[in-house]
Amino acid sequence: MDTSTPFRAKVIDLRTGGYTYLDMHRKSQGVRSDSWWNSVALHGAWGGGPSARVAPPAPETFDGIAALFKVSRQEVQAMIAADWYGTQQQETSAAVRRLEVPINQLAAHDLDLVEAIVRRLVVSNS
Repeated sequence: MDTSTPFRAKVIDLRTGGYTYLDMHRKSQGVRSDSWWNSVALHGAWGGGPSARVAPPAPETFDGIAALFKVSRQEVQAMIAADWYGTQQQETSAAVRRLEVPINQLAAHDLDLVEAIVRRLVVSNS
């Protein structure tokens, strides 16, 4: 996934994976139109001409977008900030950002277990 425009990259990934723009509209609880999803994929943030301007989603749409993307609301906010405003939370990968919320909810002993598993997988894949 493109880390400079993660929102657009996710839309393109969904489209490549077989979703139509109408599917995106429906699976996001109808928070954005199918033509908006199409414009995001084609033009990116703020793209298109004056009549096809792709404005950022409003906060009330975040939960529907999170449902479509299968990520947290916070991840949607970070993706929007990156695409529309050029901000990055930190220099972290999309994989780390994706796991940030659930990992922060783990008990200490569960976090130790997850860390051990990740470290073992890294060693075995090296």
